[in-house]
Amino acid sequence: MPTGPGQNRDWVFLLRSLHALTTLCMVLTGVIVASSVAEAQTGPETPAARNVAYVENGHQRQRLHVYLPATGKNWPLVIWIHGGGWESGNHDYSPARFLVNEGFAVASIGYRLSTDAPFPAQIQDCKSAIRWLKTQAPRFGYNPERVGVWGQSAGGHLASLVGTTGADSIFDVGANLESKSHVQAVVDFCGPTDLSLYGQSKADDTLGRLIGGPIQNNAAKVKAANPLSYIRKDQLPAFLIVHGDRDNIVPIKHSELLMNAMKANGGDVTYHIAKGKQHDVRENDTPQRVTAFLKANLQK
Repeated sequence: MPTGPGQNRDWVFLLRSLHALTTLCMVLTGVIVASSVAEAQTGPETPAARNVAYVENGHQRQRLHVYLPATGKNWPLVIWIHGGGWESGNHDYSPARFLVNEGFAVASIGYRLSTDAPFPAQIQDCKSAIRWLKTQAPRFGYNPERVGVWGQSAGGHLASLVGTTGADSIFDVGANLESKSHVQAVVDFCGPTDLSLYGQSKADDTLGRLIGGPIQNNAAKVKAANPLSYIRKDQLPAFLIVHGDRDNIVPIKHSELLMNAMKANGGDVTYHIAKGKQHDVRENDTPQRVTAFLKANLQK
């Protein structure tokens, strides 16, 4: 037990960090459910293509659904990346489906979880899915040059990582490498951007499983997993960042750091603080806010 004033402060900080990390694990793995999009606006229930493998002879999670508008073609494509603490969730849940009613094609992608493989498997899969989807544009009818990604929480982290590494091939592995994984727009709902802010983890908790060990012992791996590590001037897609100012799961500092780094490097960033919201950033105008941003950046 701590015996001095300095040790007491350290002990309190550690307990607070562990409490926040425990809550993070609960929320991101689905013990507490937070939906950020108005459920009334769901879009089509049946995908145009279901459980399509984007990696030949790949993992069972390397599959996706595609939803298409009933009429027209050459639609922009929005790719939904699910949350779940990198260790749960799947592509069956896609609140982005309402965008089909607004003239977007929507893909909901699965990826290997941290229980299947540690980082960078998750971002490698997201980029593999993006490349595959671009090669399939003639089949589905969307425009491969107008692509956006959207994710919440752990999915927001991966969406941001897709955006900040767009000009870098570091996580591009596998097939369809002639098709680049860069995108034109990113929507990040309360995604972690600097995992070192959590201070400590265990090897077998949410962050430890993602990184492959305690984060305090794996600084290089943590840095590699941070979207902030890859921001480059004039090489960024447009970002919409939404975060609740009372979020005690992924503190708003994560989004503040991303916004400031984006602006410092000439990025086009729209930052919205969901006043009074915790990890559920849903507001009455959330669908309209997302739709307006995506139309401005993908339908122009």
